[in-house]
Amino acid sequence: MDEGDAFTQAARHLLADNKFRDIVVRGGESVKDTTFKTADGIVVTPGKATKMSAKPDEWKDGVVTVFAGRGHGSGFVIGENLIITNHHVVGESKNVVVKFGAGFEVKGEVIAYNSGRDVATVRLQAVLPKYFVLNRNVPSIGTEVFAVGSPLSDQFSSTVTRGIVSAHREEHGKKLIQSDVNVRPGNSGGPLLDKDGTVIGITVSGLQINGAGQGINFFIPIGDALDAMSIK
Repeated sequence: MDEGDAFTQAARHLLADNKFRDIVVRGGESVKDTTFKTADGIVVTPGKATKMSAKPDEWKDGVVTVFAGRGHGSGFVIGENLIITNHHVVGESKNVVVKFGAGFEVKGEVIAYNSGRDVATVRLQAVLPKYFVLNRNVPSIGTEVFAVGSPLSDQFSSTVTRGIVSAHREEHGKKLIQSDVNVRPGNSGGPLLDKDGTVIGITVSGLQINGAGQGINFFIPIGDALDAMSIK
């Protein structure tokens, strides 16, 4: 067996080990008991907000950094006063602080979540100018995609990276979009967009070994996220 074959075999053994997967993959799967909260009658409407354009330099107007406790994650606007993020970003917090790329901060209330699907919805105490259009269709393999968020620190808010859809996966009966687009801790809850600036997924986890990303990252299809919180 040459060195290449030995490395491949070792990698397969590692990825087959559940404990190893728990270490390198961060998502909602570590939650043993799913908790669920829905605000009756949540319907996504634009209100006074206008649709986000396909220009990446404008996406910062709809992507936010979410602060809950000592940590932070990302999120994005889906209506004039609603944002979506990951449940592991907000945790058990009922209220969060949301910071926009332009620098201003607003308070928000967690009004719906599904811990098992790792999604949450926050209602902001503000009327926002722009929102992202949502596309429930799962993108084809090879589709060009963009991830936006605040990797590592809010100092890097509204960072845009580009990649492609690498595969469609399923973990514990839950669909995931796989992509090589570059994301890091802090990107969690941010949007995965197509070239038209339409949201097709939510950043949830990535494969890392010794802190280094492997270009294998996972995103919750936006349609599944909405369904998990009974949002229309």
